[in-house]
Amino acid sequence: MGERQNYMENFLLSESESEVLKKFLKDKLSSLLGNSGVRVLEYSLARVLREDPFTVFIESPRTFYNGMSRIFGKGADALLRLLFASILRQNLATPSTSPEDLLSYLKIGDMESRTKL
Repeated sequence: MGERQNYMENFLLSESESEVLKKFLKDKLSSLLGNSGVRVLEYSLARVLREDPFTVFIESPRTFYNGMSRIFGKGADALLRLLFASILRQNLATPSTSPEDLLSYLKIGDMESRTKL
């Protein structure tokens, strides 16, 4: 929890911004997995992470990645690349950013990577 607390002190989103981001992530995942798939993913991640997975994504991206990896193994990378490619297709990131870049930021989890993510 110390890593997450330190991160949140340096990168705060308002509650409404956080809720918008959570909804955005759920919608993007739903477009890839369908509504039932997102519910199963959310349930599985919540069991592994012991928290709301979308809150964990915002507060500790590396912990979110670790949870995905525990569930999907190497398949986590493929699913996350698809998610990030979907986001990038809507021009919602820096034009030179690739899905692989976003995945590496998620894995690294330091402050600079979190800000870029």
